[in-house]
Amino acid sequence: EIRIATILRRSGALGLVSHADAEERHLKTPSDGADLIAIALAGRAAELQEYGEASSGIAGDLQYATTVASQLVGQMGASDTLISLEAAMIPGAGNIVAKVLTDEVSRAKVEAILESAADRVACMLLEHRAALIALADALCAEDELHGDRIAEIVTATLAA
Repeated sequence: EIRIATILRRSGALGLVSHADAEERHLKTPSDGADLIAIALAGRAAELQEYGEASSGIAGDLQYATTVASQLVGQMGASDTLISLEAAMIPGAGNIVAKVLTDEVSRAKVEAILESAADRVACMLLEHRAALIALADALCAEDELHGDRIAEIVTATLAA
């Protein structure tokens, strides 16, 4: 559920998309994690598609995607092992991201998760480029779009 998309600067971000679960959930599945990663990588995919390269604006999104992928691998068994890296006592690696990224096998799995999500999002944006452009145009005109307006634009674009 998208709450708001804005191109107005907020708290160090040049723009943002705020989203939430349609209903409150306390447990997340690996599929939920994969969707969150895809959402985080969507801005990067759009920049690559439209401009040929990504800007520094994606730094926070990459950090978030890497954190979620690391949690999938190190805490939720989304790797070739059921070992929890969170349980490991690795000197100098105080958090799950550091633990996962210092383990060669786990790091490769995180990279594969991120690459898969990036490919998924790139295909979705190519398929729905008209909606991307319509949303970008609306954001340029209005600076901020609420969830119902976003749904209206996407629905109209997909129906055309």
